[in-house]
Amino acid sequence: MFLTPEIINYLLIFSFLLSLGALIFSILLLQKIKKLLIGDAKNLPESLENVRHEIESLKTFRGNANLLFTDLQKRLGKTVQGLELVRFNPFKGGGAGGNQSFTTSFVNEKGDGIVVSGLYYSGDRMNVFVKPVKAFSSNFELMEEERDVIEKSKKTIES
Repeated sequence: MFLTPEIINYLLIFSFLLSLGALIFSILLLQKIKKLLIGDAKNLPESLENVRHEIESLKTFRGNANLLFTDLQKRLGKTVQGLELVRFNPFKGGGAGGNQSFTTSFVNEKGDGIVVSGLYYSGDRMNVFVKPVKAFSSNFELMEEERDVIEKSKKTIES
């Protein structure tokens, strides 16, 4: 086979185009690799190590967040969640006292807390009573209004 100057020119042009294509492909490949690199990583293994550290950090954060949420849920269960107020007249029919008497319940989600009642007598006298509540009931005798306000609190919590 004899190489003429024309064939050599074609081979040189083909080699140049092939080299140019390889250079463009290398540049595009390098850009894609840089997109894969995370943080200050210089190569793919460093980038994967950065990702592993981030995942470990996220796992630790998730564990701490779960502990915090569990603690908050326990604390929230102990807070007052049922608060109701009823005004009433303890002297039905007679009108003495008007609707200035009240009963208020303060209970948590388990129904534990207190019920506060204020009985107003015409004139300048008012008596205030506080009774403990456990599981939406009390060991002390409750007035009808106190039972009603505790029941309203229970419905508020359940809804």
